[in-house]
Amino acid sequence: MYEAYYKEMNPEKRMKILNELKESADEKEWELRKRLFDIRYTKTKKGDYADEFLRGWLELRVVSQNLDHLFSERKNVKLSKNILHRMCLDQTDVYSEEVLYQEMCNLTGRYISSCLKDTNYSSFLWGLGKISDKKVRMKIESDLKTVGETIPEYLNMQDEFRILSLAITNMKKELLEQEETEELEEE
Repeated sequence: MYEAYYKEMNPEKRMKILNELKESADEKEWELRKRLFDIRYTKTKKGDYADEFLRGWLELRVVSQNLDHLFSERKNVKLSKNILHRMCLDQTDVYSEEVLYQEMCNLTGRYISSCLKDTNYSSFLWGLGKISDKKVRMKIESDLKTVGETIPEYLNMQDEFRILSLAITNMKKELLEQEETEELEEE
């Protein structure tokens, strides 16, 4: 029932789909998704949506850069727990694991598609050159591995990251392999 909602990356379109599903969906299920939507997306002054979960993802990438610093483990664990809390990943008693998993799959998909489209992500030497599509995919895979595997293992937080790590693993297979297949078909 919610397949189109989770495949859509645009927050405005996601909200529209969610509202259309209100009449036909179970009220409690719909309310949980609406509450999660409101936590994930906040309105900016311009009236656009800011993705708070994507912000958390980017903060986790910053945590990964500080993993090896002396005496930083406790700080990194505390920061990671805070980020995961803001992403509702410690609230499986409120939101079902399936709902959180689907939202994390959407988040991972949004991160991957944003990276594939972003000219800054695919550039080097202050934007003067562009790296190949294959290297962009390798860079994305490295980011996904860092957030989904390296941070949880290094901080011994595999259980706290379990839902996010599973979503990353599955979306990496689905989206990056699909992208690679489409590229091979074009050649």
